[in-house]
Amino acid sequence: MIQRQWSAFCSALTLLTRIPVNGLFHYRPQDASNSWIYFPFVGAFIGILSASILFPALPHFPSSLKILIVMLTSILLTGALHEDGLGDTVDGLFGGTTPEKRLEIMKDSRIGSYAAISLWFLLFAKFYLLQSLLLIDPVLTITSLVIAHCVSRSCTTLLMALLPYVSHSGTKSMDYIQNGSLFKSLIAITIAINITAVLLPTSFIPILMTSLLITLLTGLLYRQKIGGITGDTLGATQQLVELALYGAILFSNFSI
Repeated sequence: MIQRQWSAFCSALTLLTRIPVNGLFHYRPQDASNSWIYFPFVGAFIGILSASILFPALPHFPSSLKILIVMLTSILLTGALHEDGLGDTVDGLFGGTTPEKRLEIMKDSRIGSYAAISLWFLLFAKFYLLQSLLLIDPVLTITSLVIAHCVSRSCTTLLMALLPYVSHSGTKSMDYIQNGSLFKSLIAITIAINITAVLLPTSFIPILMTSLLITLLTGLLYRQKIGGITGDTLGATQQLVELALYGAILFSNFSI
């Protein structure tokens, strides 16, 4: 039992990060779907590591440099997996005219104008919102990073549970979607909700409403445009939910 849970946790780390854990467990496809419940923990871990620079560097660096290091740390930890998914998704959804053409564009490794513009906007918006949070309260910024990374990765499990996987290529992501269930997704989301309630109860409602809204809207868009989800669209939703949560936390704390 413990070995299976360890395998599931390491499977989540393998999928969501570039942290080298392959030598610490034996990957089994049947354990991959069980990794859903560990998505919020892996997300929180990414948030903690990304925010760690704010502790030692707080008195020494300008706020803009701190936020750039935070963002770079997150990108290095994940190998820009989710950012790449966002770029491919935007290129495909808005560059193609049929579901088949959109999926074909999404598999193309080349970056198009839609992807370039969306990634520029995403990174600039993250920088602006995180810097604004840092100017309000460094502790709030650290908490926001942990929550946003945690909740956004939990939200992807809801899409995996509700929408069909439509990628034509046999990818490792398929192992994580097969044998998944809405029940496992709800466990992951419940864990994320509890972490949010403990860390930032004052912004609990805006965080919950924003994450659900972005997840449902992107899910509806994917269903309309390509008939379901791919690994790229999951990365896109993660990025959009993360970004939206920084905004929700910022504006909810302005009003306190």
